[in-house]
Amino acid sequence: MIRSLLTLSFLGCFFVLYGQNNFQRVYNVDPDHHTKNQASNQLNTGTFVSLDLLEDTLRNAANDLMITLLDKKGGAASRSQNQGARAFRMTSLSRNHIFLPQKSSITSVNNNFIFTALLNEENKLYKVFGSLRSDGDLNWFHRYLPSTGTNTTTSPFILDNFNNKIFLGTNHQIINRPFVSIAVANESGLLEWSKVFRVTKDSISGPLLRNILTDLNITNDTTIAISGYVSQDSTRLPFILECDTLGNPVLSKIYFDTIDTYFITENVETVKLVDSTFVIAGSVDSLNSVFDPFGFVAKTDTSGNVVWARKLNFGTNTMTKLQHLTVGQDNKIVVTGIVRDSVDKPFYNWMAKLSLAGNLEFVKTYPKIKVDDSIPGSLVSAMDSGYALFSTVDDGDNYLSFIKTNVNGESTCEVDSLLLTISPMSLTTTNLFWATQDTAKVEKSDVKTSEYVLNLPIITLERDPVYCPKDTINHLFDATVEDAVFYEWSNGIKGDSASMIRVMDTEQYSVIATLLNDKECFTLCDTAQLRRYATPIAQISYSLGDFCTTGLVTLTVNSFAEAGLKSINWSTGATSSQIKVGTAGIYSVTVTDQCDEKFSASYDLMRMPEIVTSVYITENFSAICQTGNGVLEAIDNSFGLLPKKFEWNNGGNTQIINIAQGGNYCVTVTDICGNTASSCINIDDAKFRRVQITNVIVDETNKCVNGTVTAEVFYTGDANILWSTGETSKSIVIGVNKGPVTVTISDKICPDNKDSEIVPIPVINFLQSLEIDFDRPVECINDKILLTVKFDESVLSLTNANIIWSTGETTRSIQITDNGTYSVTVTEKNCAINTKSASLNFEFPLPTASIVPDSSSLCSNGTILLTLILNDDNAPINNPQILWSTGATTSSILISQNGTYSVTVSDPQCLKNKTSTQFEFSFPDARLRFASAFFPATRDTVTLEYNATFGPYLGNTLCPESIKDYEFYIYNRWGQNVFTTNKIEEEWNGNLKNETDKENSLESYIWAVKYSLFGYEYKDHGEVILLRP
Repeated sequence: MIRSLLTLSFLGCFFVLYGQNNFQRVYNVDPDHHTKNQASNQLNTGTFVSLDLLEDTLRNAANDLMITLLDKKGGAASRSQNQGARAFRMTSLSRNHIFLPQKSSITSVNNNFIFTALLNEENKLYKVFGSLRSDGDLNWFHRYLPSTGTNTTTSPFILDNFNNKIFLGTNHQIINRPFVSIAVANESGLLEWSKVFRVTKDSISGPLLRNILTDLNITNDTTIAISGYVSQDSTRLPFILECDTLGNPVLSKIYFDTIDTYFITENVETVKLVDSTFVIAGSVDSLNSVFDPFGFVAKTDTSGNVVWARKLNFGTNTMTKLQHLTVGQDNKIVVTGIVRDSVDKPFYNWMAKLSLAGNLEFVKTYPKIKVDDSIPGSLVSAMDSGYALFSTVDDGDNYLSFIKTNVNGESTCEVDSLLLTISPMSLTTTNLFWATQDTAKVEKSDVKTSEYVLNLPIITLERDPVYCPKDTINHLFDATVEDAVFYEWSNGIKGDSASMIRVMDTEQYSVIATLLNDKECFTLCDTAQLRRYATPIAQISYSLGDFCTTGLVTLTVNSFAEAGLKSINWSTGATSSQIKVGTAGIYSVTVTDQCDEKFSASYDLMRMPEIVTSVYITENFSAICQTGNGVLEAIDNSFGLLPKKFEWNNGGNTQIINIAQGGNYCVTVTDICGNTASSCINIDDAKFRRVQITNVIVDETNKCVNGTVTAEVFYTGDANILWSTGETSKSIVIGVNKGPVTVTISDKICPDNKDSEIVPIPVINFLQSLEIDFDRPVECINDKILLTVKFDESVLSLTNANIIWSTGETTRSIQITDNGTYSVTVTEKNCAINTKSASLNFEFPLPTASIVPDSSSLCSNGTILLTLILNDDNAPINNPQILWSTGATTSSILISQNGTYSVTVSDPQCLKNKTSTQFEFSFPDARLRFASAFFPATRDTVTLEYNATFGPYLGNTLCPESIKDYEFYIYNRWGQNVFTTNKIEEEWNGNLKNETDKENSLESYIWAVKYSLFGYEYKDHGEVILLRP
């Protein structure tokens, strides 16, 4: 029953392992040394690398470091299977050195292994880091030294790499207090910068603080994520510190348990997720707690504030330690550690996966291997989505353990016997403040390196001699290996005793052996191919051999006879591998191997080599427009005598050359036998289709005749012409001041072959304006006025100008004495087209006069005052002479008659300086106006104020007070006088002489008026209607 269960288990182990590379292996590499794992990683090639201490079992001291390479199945890496796994051993050259176990790191930068370690030399502690090439040779080995006045602690020494930079993290001790130290080194191990960090009193009050770094890695955001704990008295509080790549803090948080005030942590690690949130994990011990230590995991937001926190332990009476944290390719949280069921039992490994919400997805334990609880080992997220857990076995000896799981933590040796308890944790956070200063340096140290071969169990199937094609096969394969409990062959044979099989056919056979012992569960495999010798093959090759001296060529048979060559037979009767022939023809050969298998080949030598005796040159200009080059090729009459040497007179040394210009080209051809022939060819430069402007001439003959010039282009080649004006002729006529112009010529066949030139065109500065100015003299002296022509002398200088006036004068200024139109023309000397004319209609400036009437005395005495107003600003008159048409000579006169009045003002000293004006006067209309109806007031009616009586309307009458001899009469239609007055202010109220006789009053009346005004008599009459109610 037990055997059946084991068989089923191993079958499962076989299928799981070869599908996902899951196993559990140990490596006791040296019986004289303990092996203690310090760090591990997986290279880009998929190979796993482990950094371990080799501790002398007699001295209990680690003398050496070792780097071991293992393949994806935990077997040999970088070597053939029968030679074991490859490892490199490093021994310090310093005396009394001891490598101490401590959490370290190993990685790869440009195919070099970069690692850290803790070294004791002469009782002094040194943090060291080094670089080893992939072939095991040392690049460099450096001590990482603290600044003056400090010493190195036994804390972890961690590294990571980014962009070929090495980021280092550890602790330095200053005045008995450890502080965080980080640095960046280049590929040569030389520091680019380093800083030491200490927590300030702004963060936590109380006694002095100790800052311990336990982890460092480069995040997805290319920042440095550092974690550890701050120690104060007996309390250790975990922290996260995020820095940029120059060591400047970006974010820092410290975490408290709000219930357990004595919070003690170790092995703190942190990972920044792709969403920039953090996961922090570690082990916890508590002075207040009645249970054993436990693990903790916390998820934060992007600011480091706690989102959730979980406690992890395996229950009462167990001791749970969480040692490592990673995030898998499925973005799930994976933690590993060690656990023991009770105090008197050994520790073994465990692994758990949590979702990003803090929920448990699986937990696995691996109790087959007893591990050393003082050495934390290492955890790697593997490329195949699984996980690689390295640790140190502790069963009296120390040696390496390698557990490789799939994405679900399955290694084929795991069990699920213990229940992991996950419970909420009351974790909170606050900001942590740091002070920094520059620190640290490196100095060169040295180690001796050597290659080390691990003796790993392997399977090697025996290979018997290969069989001839006609032989009978009968072969026994033996795959027996120690600790194998099950075998499975590729031909279907399997079982716990099927370590050997006998085969009768040529096929590929493979075997998988499942191995089981008290610590391991893994598989080994090997493949062998039984086959027959291949039939021989042959091929005839040709060579000149010593043809140049003998005239014969060499044929050689190249054969492959896996079973061994027996004989060679040529059609010529020769039996050697080579023959020499001097004539063309078909030659054959037959090759026979030791199995008497034959193969025949033939070679058709169609033509014997011929030496060079003549050569000629061909030319090709088909691509001249695309390349600008012609092609010359030397054609000779030789055959089969390669390589040939070509020597051209322009330095060319190939059969075909490119040329860029015309000329005489010669070539000499030499065959491999030293025979030569020469030839020459002359190439016309016109074939290169080049065009070039040689000159552009601008003819200025008509420049000052009609304002044009003629531009003509001269060039070489067969070209089309295009001016920037659009014209395509060889010469163009263009106006002055129309330039510059551009002329472009392009080859008629190769239009991209072109040449251009900018042609300046002459400029005439034409006169744009011309005006005649005059200056009036202050006094009228000889009655003369000065006229002057003005123009822009920056365009045309006075000395280069011809001036002609309409008076015939040629000076710039002339004097005139009469009114009239005067013109002038200015022309550039020697350029008649540049001319401009102007004219002026001139009148001598005269004073002006006006008459202003004043009627203020009209009503008083019947006169109007006329006053002369003289404006002589243009022509001042010192003593004006005034003469009115009335004969008066004063500036004002009184008039009382209608008529036209004029006045003349003259200057007795300047006869032309005079002016006249006139004023036509008519007295205003003085007739009185009367209404056509009125409304007398009665006892029974109310009438308007202004139509209650009837009389003249004086509102528009001019000077009513001057009216004289006034008489006003009103008659009824029978001619009877009903009203008479000689007072202009007295009006008829509408009453008849018999005031009571109203009913007999007539409604229509005749009125008549007579009066005189300003000596004129006026008479008027009319009809008025009297309206009664």
